Amino acid sequence: MSDKLDLLTMLVRSVVKEPNKVGIKEVEEDGAVTFEIKTSAMDIGQVIGKKGRTIRSINNVMNAACWKDKRKIILKVLR
Repeated sequence: MSDKLDLLTMLVRSVVKEPNKVGIKEVEEDGAVTFEIKTSAMDIGQVIGKKGRTIRSINNVMNAACWKDKRKIILKVLR
């Protein structure tokens, strides 16, 4: 799954203003993969986007990239 982690890292870093402060942790549980995204406090809004559109779009890209794995992808934006 490291290629998926690299893809997500690239997507999130392209959205934020401080890409060097992006940290993503991958957690596997019950057939699902959870990615915990940490950014600087001022970039949380950039990642989530207006009405959640940005994070939803990133989630759609990740699900399309992982559809062969038949695993659910969950994205969590942490403070």
